Amino acid sequence: MKNLIHLEAPSHPTKGRVQNVVTRTIICSDIVGAKTLYENLTGPKYAATLDQHIDLVSSCAAEISAEFIDVDGDSVYVVIDTSNLEHAKLAVAIQKSGVGLPFGFSVGIAQGEVVSIVEGGLTRFEGVNLVKSKALARIGKAGAIFIESGLTNQLSQNLHLLGGVTLGPSVQHPALPYFDKPSDVSELIWSGNAFGMKL
Repeated sequence: MKNLIHLEAPSHPTKGRVQNVVTRTIICSDIVGAKTLYENLTGPKYAATLDQHIDLVSSCAAEISAEFIDVDGDSVYVVIDTSNLEHAKLAVAIQKSGVGLPFGFSVGIAQGEVVSIVEGGLTRFEGVNLVKSKALARIGKAGAIFIESGLTNQLSQNLHLLGGVTLGPSVQHPALPYFDKPSDVSELIWSGNAFGMKL
C-alpha cells in the first residue's frame, strides 16, 4: 500500500513514464512547532519524533482506502480517492491517535487535480494541491483540521455520518500560499471544541 509522492521534478520528464491528470483528496499532517522541537531535542530524539508522526499517520491510513503516503520534512501526505468521506475520517483518526503525545500536529485537507505519474512500476503524484494541503495544515494550531471551501458543501451534507464531528464557520484567510486569492477555510471540529488558527 505504501508508495511515494515525490514533489520534485524528475530528471527525465518524459522518458518511460505515463502521466494523467486525476482528481484526488490530499491530507497533510504537519507537526506544529517543529522548529522548536528541532532546536530543543537532540538529533536522534527529533528523528524519533518524526518517525512517531509518520507511523501514526501510516497506521491510520492503513485503515482506509489510502492510495499513497509520503513524507516531506515534518509533514506526512496521504492521497485518497475523492468519492467518499474517508478524508474526514482519516483526519479525525489522526488527531484522535495523537492525543497525549508530547508533540501536536495540524491537518489540512485539499481536493483537486493532481498529476498521476507512473514510472518504473511506481505511481506518484505531483501538483499544487499537494502544497495547498500543507498550507491548510500550517495555519492550524495543534489539534486543528482545516479544509478548503470546496469541501465544505460535500462535508456539511454528510456530517451526520461521522458521529459527533461538526463544521466550524467559514473564515477568510488572506494569505494562503498557492491560493490565487484570499480563501475561505473551515475547521472540522472533532473534539467538541475548535482548536483555531495560529496567530
